[in-house]
This record gives sequence, C-alpha cells and structure tokens, in this order.
Amino acid sequence: MMHDVPRRRLRRRLAQARPPEQGAAAGPSIPGAMMRLAENRLDLMVDPIQCRSFDDGTVTACRAIDRRGDLLWVVWHPDHPHGYPSRREHAASAVAEATQAWKRRRAIRHDWTHVKALARDLRWGRTAFDVTREDAAEAPLADAGIDAFLAHLGLGGARRVPGWFLAWLMPFEPRIGYVLHTAERRTATAGEPDPTPV
Repeated sequence: MMHDVPRRRLRRRLAQARPPEQGAAAGPSIPGAMMRLAENRLDLMVDPIQCRSFDDGTVTACRAIDRRGDLLWVVWHPDHPHGYPSRREHAASAVAEATQAWKRRRAIRHDWTHVKALARDLRWGRTAFDVTREDAAEAPLADAGIDAFLAHLGLGGARRVPGWFLAWLMPFEPRIGYVLHTAERRTATAGEPDPTPV
C-alpha cells in the first residue's frame, strides 16, 4: 500500500511526464484523475491522459509509475487479461516489446504439457538445474513483473535460484513455466552440469 506523501509525489512526477500540450489541457487538478493499478504484485499509478492507441485502437499503452518512482508504459490488448508493464522510453517500443512477448508465450503454451512435466521432474528431483536472473530476463515476461515477484519472495538480490524451488511455486504462479522453459533450453544448449544438491 502506498503512503499518502509518496503517492502525492508519484502523481506529481507522473503528471510532469506529460507532453506540454497535454499538461496545459489537463489543468492543475489532473493528478487526482490518475488511477491506481495493482496486479501481478505491481503497485502502479496510471495516467489516463497519457495513453496512446495502436493497431487501429486494438492496443493501448498508458504512462505509469511504480512505487520506486520509475516511469514505464502499461500495454493492454483485449486478448490478454493483464497489462504488460514495459520500461521502454517510448510507447511504440513498449507495444513492440509486449507484442513480441505475447507471441513467444503463445509458442511456449503449445508445448505446455512438456513444461508441466518439466516442473514435476524438478519438484521430485528427476532433473535439476538452477534458474538465473538472465533466464528470467530472457523469458517472455516483463522485467518490472519479474522484479516485483522476486521482491515478494524476498529474493530481490538473488542471481540464481534452484529450479525445484520455482517448480514448487508454479501451481500458484503458472507464468513461472516460461522461465523454467527458458532455463531448460539454456542449460541444454550450454551443456551445463546439474547443480550440487542442497
């Protein structure tokens, strides 16, 4: 939950990110019109004034700010229940990133039976590998969401996590499957040996 003072600062910073013509049209009271978005362990402030439409209005990107004061874009598409938070500087780049991530997720979901079997094998020790921060970054997930998830687990500074640990969490957070899929491909390509049991 955001405290009152930081929240006012976040509103002010987000309003200051508007192009001059939008800020002038909105008037001095516009920060009160901003929306709070809390999903996927992210706590964001979204500015409806700073929204852009793409693909004939099918895709929308809105400027937002997280609790740390970092600006980002949240991209929405009617085929996806949650917005995609991107740290790209421009809306068009954020939309391109989100579109590519959604495309890669669809491809991995075609192999989801294997992903679920992989998670079972990790949980019961039939296979073993570590998952790195680079695996998470390479997976078709948003960096902001990954950071929030790791922080929620108390692993914000972790660079490497046992695969079995994430596999046990996958029933509660299915998107972990994308990271396990990415890590498995990396270890298979690199021929990385199994980690020492802990």
